[in-house]
Amino acid sequence: MATHGYSQAADTTNALKADIKSLTVDRLKNILRTESLTVSGVKSELQIRLIAYIEKAQNAGDRAKIDRIRATVRGNTSPYSGSNHYPSPHTPQSSASPQNFYSPHMKPPVQAGSYNM
Repeated sequence: MATHGYSQAADTTNALKADIKSLTVDRLKNILRTESLTVSGVKSELQIRLIAYIEKAQNAGDRAKIDRIRATVRGNTSPYSGSNHYPSPHTPQSSASPQNFYSPHMKPPVQAGSYNM
């Protein structure tokens, strides 16, 4: 039934819109950039711009565009690089904490309440 297909596509698009609302500004800008859209503005403007773009694609029946954006949003692929991995916006944390690392050539920091003279 055609109505069911449209309903399923609308549900999928609604899920994609919800995913967009959880993205960081950097991720939003990256996605907008890959779609040749404007990347200026505050987070809510970026979200609105991307959601409007998705709705326009849905109204035009452009499943390929929606699927490409969905894959990018979910981190499954970088749409134009041909790779199967979208770079994470997060960098791994080092196990060495700089504030607790002391070289033998360094004086340890002064503890609160004590003075080195």
